[in-house]
Amino acid sequence: VPQSTRKERLLWHHVNKDRKKRRIHRKTHGKIAFTTLSKVIGKRWRELPNSEKDFFREVAKADLERYQDQMEKARDRASRGHN
Repeated sequence: VPQSTRKERLLWHHVNKDRKKRRIHRKTHGKIAFTTLSKVIGKRWRELPNSEKDFFREVAKADLERYQDQMEKARDRASRGHN
């Protein structure tokens, strides 16, 4: 086997090795498919009055601020070399 062919084969194997791995199949509960669930949730959200949506938007905003604060503190600790 010529050396260049062997190198190409090894390189191809290395690059494509992740494509060969398959996700472990997990048995579903069978009650509702993910696509159906997401459609139901989307429909309910669209039908929700804006006054009720605002509550969830405020909760999401507060959680985003908390997350950003935690990330900033973590970056500060990492830049100082602490865990």
